[in-house]
Order: sequence, then structure tokens, then C-alpha cells
Amino acid sequence: MTIKLTMAPTNNPAPNSTAVLTANESSQARHLASSVASWYLATLDPYAPHSQNVELRLRHPVHVVTRCILYGNIGGIEAGGTEELEVIFNDDDAEIKDGPETLTRRSAARMEAFLASCADALREDDDPRHDEPRELADEDGTDANNIKTIARPSATPTRATSTASSSITPKIHGQIEHGELLLRLDLYCRTLRRIRSIADYSNGKKHLQECIIQCEPKKSIRSRVRLIGQTFLGNVDCVRDVHKTLMSLILKATLEVLAVEIWCEELSATVDRLASEYEHKVSFGSLAFLSSPDSSVEAHLAPLLTKYFEYLQLNWESLVSKCEIERMLRAVLDRDLRFF
Repeated sequence: MTIKLTMAPTNNPAPNSTAVLTANESSQARHLASSVASWYLATLDPYAPHSQNVELRLRHPVHVVTRCILYGNIGGIEAGGTEELEVIFNDDDAEIKDGPETLTRRSAARMEAFLASCADALREDDDPRHDEPRELADEDGTDANNIKTIARPSATPTRATSTASSSITPKIHGQIEHGELLLRLDLYCRTLRRIRSIADYSNGKKHLQECIIQCEPKKSIRSRVRLIGQTFLGNVDCVRDVHKTLMSLILKATLEVLAVEIWCEELSATVDRLASEYEHKVSFGSLAFLSSPDSSVEAHLAPLLTKYFEYLQLNWESLVSKCEIERMLRAVLDRDLRFF
């Protein structure tokens, strides 16, 4: 069985030279990515699950950096050093004042897909019942990210309560490694920097060109493939998880690079074929089944993913249009009516 990636005819021009980052622009993206990664790992809650830290600690600095690169004075912020950025990161209400009040819909979609991929980077502990009960409400009393708030213990606990609470050892959760987080942030910031470079070249005469996967160099594609492979290896324990996990990781990465909120049927079918092809290559009836998981990913999954990203680079314009059509159809038509 061979995965078939439909290569629709395209009249897309060669990648614009303005999307090729200069040494200075690459340095700016790297500086911002490094600042976010260092601040996040220094301030996260080690007793909270990784996904919760991503939502409560990583979201704000990523939003700040997104606005900074797309609309702010990047050079001025870089000159101000890491300390100036950390002041903004530490204040949840602080924002880059330049640009529109909110991100565009597709810029927000890219950011949400990026955060979702970061949350998936580390599998949660299998048994969360050992977690220490924690208060997760915001300062105004509302729940953070719809997480159920656990009431604080009484100010005058009983003897039994005191004895029980004193015997509970807070559990330290595993968190994402600095190198992996930095690579994810670096790819994200470079994407934004390319978008800004194209926007600056047009002198504001055009809307932001949200999707620039067609401009990404092979090195960036290899990094994306490696990240998906590493996350896949860390999240799969048994054969039945392979297809579902692989589809989820690839589709979230797709939402990020295309900057769309919903994937179209063509994308879903293509990723489904990719996952099935990988399952077939490493099935019990294949000699690859005898290989280590790392070897199987390197030998079989990486080439499939590389081919998939090439497919996105060639067909990005038509795919974005189909995803936008799917988004509008879902907004106006009930699913049962659509597939009646």
C-alpha cells in the first residue's frame, strides 16, 4: 500500500526573497524564542501537569511575542534585552501596544495550534490521583481554562485532616525539556518573522500573508518532522494508539503551518492514509516490526512526514481555501444536516 498525496496543479511563484530571513532577522527570532523558553522553565509550577503549565504559564508570553513580531518594534525590544521582556511576561495584563487590539483570526488560530502541539509534547502521568489538590481559580474567582476549582482547606482543620495533609507528598510532574521547547518556539518565531518581513516589504499595502509554509527551507521542515517523531515516540505505548496519536499530532502541526482553525476533508483523508501506511510498514507482518521504535520512525515515518510537508508546500493555497470553506460550512450548517 502506497500513500497517495494528490499534487494539484499550482501556479504559485517561487518563494519570495523577502521571506528568506537575514542573519539579523534570524537572530531576532532566536532571541525572542530563547527569552520565552528560559522564562517559562524558570517560572513554571513543577507540581502542575505539563499541559496545565502550558495553558497558564506559556500562553501569555507566546501571545506577547506573537504581537511583538507581527506588529511591534522588534529591534527595540531586542535591544532592551531579556529583562524588558520578562517584565511583560510577568504581568498577565501587559501587552505590546502596537498594531490592532487583537490578533487576526488566522494568527490566533496559528497560536492556538502551536500551544496545543506544545501541550502534546509530553504525555501526562497515567495516574493523576496522586496529584496534590490545588487551587486553580483566577484572582477574580473564575476557573482557569475550565479546570474545576478545588476549595481551600479550612483555616482550622481537624486533627484527622492535619494528619492526612501532613502525610501527603506533593508530586513533581515531568516538564518539557529546554532544548525541545526552544526548537518549537524558534520555528514558531521564524514563521512570524517571515510574515512580518513580507508585510514590511509591501509597506502595509497588503493584509498579512498568514500561511508561508511554501517559503520554509528544508532545514525547518526537517525540524518539524523530527519534533513530530519525538513526540510520537513519547506518546505511544501500544499498537492501538499509533493511528490516533499520529493523526492528532500531524493535524495539529498542519493547523499551525496553514494558520487555519479547522482541517478540511482532504487533509483528514491524506493524514489518515499516511498513518495507515506507517502502520502497514511496521505491522507484525513486516520485518520492520523487529526494529526499535526509534529506527522505525527514522526509516519509515520521517520520509512519509517529509513527503507530507512537501505536499503542503505545493498545495497550500487550495488547502487553505478548502479549510476556510469547511469552517464556514460548520458555522452555518448542522453536521447532521450536512451529511444527511
